[in-house]
Amino acid sequence: MQSIDLLSSKDIIKTVSQIDDLQNIWEQRNDKLPFYTLGAASYLDSSKSYNKRYYKKADRLNPILANQFSWLYEKVLGALTEATGLTCQLAEHQALPGFHIFLAHKKFLSPVASRHVDRQHIKLNWTNNEQVDLRDVRLADF
Repeated sequence: MQSIDLLSSKDIIKTVSQIDDLQNIWEQRNDKLPFYTLGAASYLDSSKSYNKRYYKKADRLNPILANQFSWLYEKVLGALTEATGLTCQLAEHQALPGFHIFLAHKKFLSPVASRHVDRQHIKLNWTNNEQVDLRDVRLADF
C-alpha cells in the first residue's frame, strides 16, 4: 500500500479549525455515541431505491464545503493524480467529500466497525457523469 504525505502540521490545524467552525451543521449519526458527519455521506443518506435525501443534503452543503475546503480538495486531487498517473477530479453532481467526526468516548477505545470495502458509490445516480465507468473503479483506502 502506498502512503502519501499530504498535510503539514499547519494544514492539519487549519482543517480541524475549519471543521470545528462548522459545528452548527454537523449531523449526529448515533444516539448513543458522539459520532457526526459534516457533508452528505452516501452510505448513510441514500439507499438502493432512494437517493433524494443524499442529493438534497449535497445541494445544501456542497457550497459550504467548497467555500471552506477548496484548498484541501485541490491538494488531495493533486496528490492522487501524481500518485496514480490518472486524472482525478470531483464528480460534478455528487456530494463533495466530507468528514466523519468522532468525539472522545470510551466506546471508541475498542473497534466499533469491521474491516470492509466501500461500494456505496454504485447506488448513486451517475447519468450526469457519463465519463465514469463503474466497472473500472479502482479502490483506495484512506
